Amino acid sequence: MNFIYICLILMQSITAQSFLNRIIVPVYVNSEFSYGYDDNYLKLSIPEQDSNLYYRLGDSKQVESSIFKNKINILYMPYIFNNHDTKFDFTIATSNYSSSKLKSYNRYSFKVSQHLAPYTWAKFRYSYTPSFYVKSYLQSDRYILYDISDHSDIKKDNYMPSLFTSEVLSFELSMPIPYVYKTYFSAKYLFETQYFNPDFIEFDLKISSYYLKIRKKIFNKLNTSIAYMKTNADNISFNKDGLLSTYDKDRSYFQDKMYFSFSIQKFYLLGQKMSLGLSSSYEQREFTSNIESDKLHFMRKHKDVNVAFWLKKHWNNSFDFRVKAIHRNRATLSPYDAGGTTVNAFKSFKKFEMWLSIIYKLELNVY
Repeated sequence: MNFIYICLILMQSITAQSFLNRIIVPVYVNSEFSYGYDDNYLKLSIPEQDSNLYYRLGDSKQVESSIFKNKINILYMPYIFNNHDTKFDFTIATSNYSSSKLKSYNRYSFKVSQHLAPYTWAKFRYSYTPSFYVKSYLQSDRYILYDISDHSDIKKDNYMPSLFTSEVLSFELSMPIPYVYKTYFSAKYLFETQYFNPDFIEFDLKISSYYLKIRKKIFNKLNTSIAYMKTNADNISFNKDGLLSTYDKDRSYFQDKMYFSFSIQKFYLLGQKMSLGLSSSYEQREFTSNIESDKLHFMRKHKDVNVAFWLKKHWNNSFDFRVKAIHRNRATLSPYDAGGTTVNAFKSFKKFEMWLSIIYKLELNVY
């Protein structure tokens, strides 16, 4: 009996030690520090920029802004399943705008990735943004600003900040395409909620998106990809709560978006180890409002083109330095256009961003 008891104790000890060996593994930390400039960070149209902007800018005094971004990613890979990696990623990202405290925000995300077969992964991701500032708008529901018996005109200085809280859930499956050399396929479903501050609940949305991507690896360093995303956004506060603003405005829309990217990884240029990439997207959005008095959304469409170029210098195994430029142009089409002075003009914009980033990689041993 004593022998059996000792064997059981030893087996338990071995099992416990084996379990500890599987979960006590190094933790990897990546930090990215970026400084950027955005010449139109509130996405203002030309008429808005040419007008008296003080009521649109909220707490800001200018259209452009410098931006400081910090991102920390923690990667933990316990050995749970034999021959199949499991990854836990936690990311904290902050964006601070020098021109606006309202626009500054934090984003938190958590991702679980499970390896299933060669080059085949299942991924789950959750992200949360507590407060994201759009810009300032005129409040439609007068009694929020005034006593209901007050029929005085609403003035420009009664514009209020519009902010929303965002939550995003996504599920993704990626795998090789059979019989096509070094070509991979990804399918993803995303569900997002955007709940606005009480002054603008007419904007509340639930957004479902379906995303397909094909990536081709050419040689060892060259990658190219194409992707397509179909989105349906439901304005869940439309015609609810008895508010004037939810009665005659419907912000629901359908959207199609195409992506293209091209990159060359870790090649040598003038003796320096470099990477570079080019990406672009083309978006078509169509609002579904059938309320003719809803001039802002009725039969409104827009086309949105985004182009980005980046160049990365690899200093060593711990440091990378990256330069990135982004240009975006959105053109709006609406039946309510009088010589380019209404919806078309006020919902179209252009913007340019420039970024300098330092990326630091660190391995933490938790033993």
